[in-house]
Amino acid sequence: AVYREFIKPWHVALNRLVHAYGGRFCHLHSHGNIMPIVPDLVEAGFDLLNPLDPTDGMDLAALKSRFGHRLTLVGGLPKYFFTLTPEAMSATLSDTLAACSPGGGFILMEASGVPDTVTRQTWRQFMAMIAPLRGRA
Repeated sequence: AVYREFIKPWHVALNRLVHAYGGRFCHLHSHGNIMPIVPDLVEAGFDLLNPLDPTDGMDLAALKSRFGHRLTLVGGLPKYFFTLTPEAMSATLSDTLAACSPGGGFILMEASGVPDTVTRQTWRQFMAMIAPLRGRA
């Protein structure tokens, strides 16, 4: 109710202004479980939403199904992704991409960005996992 009364009108005005410049997009960055207000964010005119961390309770499959045609989803990988074993990383990538990639409108990203604690070995493993997905196998 607070969002709808006080913030959504400002978001609507902001998105109208941004879109009035033609070819511009408005991207909302919000951590946490904002599932209850996603319909309002779409109505307000946002084009992209991130980071969509599943550990925050963001239901990626539901978001893609309900709003994927109107909203680009950015994220999908949990903030602890780079601490997972290679097998768990691969399974998480597979599940995330199966839920979010069909039809486009999805940008894969780790919820917190790549931590500075990620080793070169872990980064290389990650890049090897996603290479076939990027058409660079």
